[in-house]
Amino acid sequence: MVEKNETVKEEHCEEEKEKIETADELMKEKADNKFIARENTAQIQIFVQNANFDNKADIKQILDLVNAGDRNEKQFDLRKMEDCAEFFDTCKKREYIALAIVLSTFEIVPIGDYANLKDVLMEYLPNVWQADQEEKETYVQQVNSYISLNTALSVIRGKIFITDDEQRCIGYGEGSEEVLSNIWVQFPDLRKPIINWLIRVYEMFEYKTSFEVYQVVHAFIRIITEDFQYSRMQVFERLYSEPGNLGFIARLAQELLGDKRFKTDILNMVLRWMESESNWLWKSALLVCLHTYGPDIDGQLHKTMIYAIKGRMFGLQNSDLRFIALFAGNARNVRTIMTFVFYELHRTNNMQGKERLARIYLKMVRYGYYQVARNKIDLPFVTCDSKEQMENMHYLLAYIMTRYDLYRQLCWILQAYLEEISNYDVSSGTLNHLTAFFYVLTRDVVDYRGDILLFLSELKGGIAKKIYNKLIKIYTNNEGERK
Repeated sequence: MVEKNETVKEEHCEEEKEKIETADELMKEKADNKFIARENTAQIQIFVQNANFDNKADIKQILDLVNAGDRNEKQFDLRKMEDCAEFFDTCKKREYIALAIVLSTFEIVPIGDYANLKDVLMEYLPNVWQADQEEKETYVQQVNSYISLNTALSVIRGKIFITDDEQRCIGYGEGSEEVLSNIWVQFPDLRKPIINWLIRVYEMFEYKTSFEVYQVVHAFIRIITEDFQYSRMQVFERLYSEPGNLGFIARLAQELLGDKRFKTDILNMVLRWMESESNWLWKSALLVCLHTYGPDIDGQLHKTMIYAIKGRMFGLQNSDLRFIALFAGNARNVRTIMTFVFYELHRTNNMQGKERLARIYLKMVRYGYYQVARNKIDLPFVTCDSKEQMENMHYLLAYIMTRYDLYRQLCWILQAYLEEISNYDVSSGTLNHLTAFFYVLTRDVVDYRGDILLFLSELKGGIAKKIYNKLIKIYTNNEGERK
């Protein structure tokens, strides 16, 4: 067990390693991709950002099944309860059973992926037994190890599809949810094996495309919506055991919040994540807030999230701040939540707390700068999305201006940022937001204007020059109004 003083020492060492003395050092660290290398967030990002709510494969063609194999073999329409019951009661070919389960769980399966999905599933399926002539149960081995996919599909009335990108896939087409419902109701002993298999599939595969994410997310959604209370214990409780699942469970919650049947239950579950003592479930809750679900749900989520982060803020590690900064760069909701956190904490803390908060703010702005790119120009908590966000930041920024050491750190970050984006195509909206930020820095104390104008005049690139000119106009107009 790590002693408390050791923990403080480690955090202090982390602070020292991150200490930057000049804007050039910031630029170099950004160029070296040190920020990105520190966090393994790729899997999280693909689940919460690249998984569109509607990302189905477009079907170009449905192939007719020919040469259906053994014509004496009965075909089953598993969408019908009686056919489904008879199929599972009488079928002794585990390949057929596995195929039926795979196609009922996944909307559509690329043929290249099917073998892996089937093989993993068969590890979890119970063995097939039947009585011999002496009424003793014996294990039935499958005699034909090479059953054609065409034959197996014809028995369960599956289909072969060709998608728009020319990929061959298999599935039931319409009605696959009915097949899963029939299996779920008629054969409860298969529930746990199916869930175990699905979790194993999720853990095994590396997800690189939004379609792959859509497939695994919607497979879980199908299972969860069959019996929410059962799945809450068997699915979510299992996923809670591993912090690496934080992006995935957030994605499930995002999807389920869109289902009226489960909206209240999922909302309450996410609110419990925010309030829990877990050191990572609050991150899943924050990721849920990336999306918008309507005024009522958004209001409850944002209010509780603000309260939760307020209570954790001074105990967050640098890795936690990097996490927030990463997703603040992608979602207005997160930026709005955090500006309220900054406002509330600055309002309610003593001078020591205000200083700690200011240093946290500077870290998050710096981490946000590391993400800036040609296609991602705005800097969270500097280029604010709204007047509300800017007003929330006002008092904290005013405090930073009173502390030369903090002001100097802010200037280094702003210098690195403004000189970089001078090479990019900056919109008029971003330019206006940046001008508003610099104006707020000097709004309370007129004497700061000269410092800010001098700072901007000495920077390289055209953006600082444009902000400088805009500020001069604002100051001139304000002086004219006073006269």
